[in-house]
Amino acid sequence: MTFLVGNARLTSGTSTITASVYDLHRSNVPPLDPDDTHLCNGSRCQIQSGEVQSRGFELEGKASLNDNLDSTAAYAYLDKRISSRTTR
Repeated sequence: MTFLVGNARLTSGTSTITASVYDLHRSNVPPLDPDDTHLCNGSRCQIQSGEVQSRGFELEGKASLNDNLDSTAAYAYLDKRISSRTTR
C-alpha cells in the first residue's frame, strides 16, 4: 500500500507548522550495480532492484518573531530500503 498525507497545516497568528507522512513503494528501480567491475558502455551498469520502499515524515515550523526576524526549523526522517530483490 502506498500513501502520502501531505501538508497538514496548523496556523496561529504569525506561526505555521506543516507535517507530512508517507509510505511509498516503487518497482523496478534501477540502482547502480554494487560490483563496480561490471561496465556498460564505459560506465557502471544499472540493475533491477525489485521493489523499493520509502517511509518517513517531515515537520516544519515557521514563525515571525518580530518585524525584522523570521525563524524556520525543519526535520525529516527517511527509512528507505529494498523490500524485494530480483535475481540475475
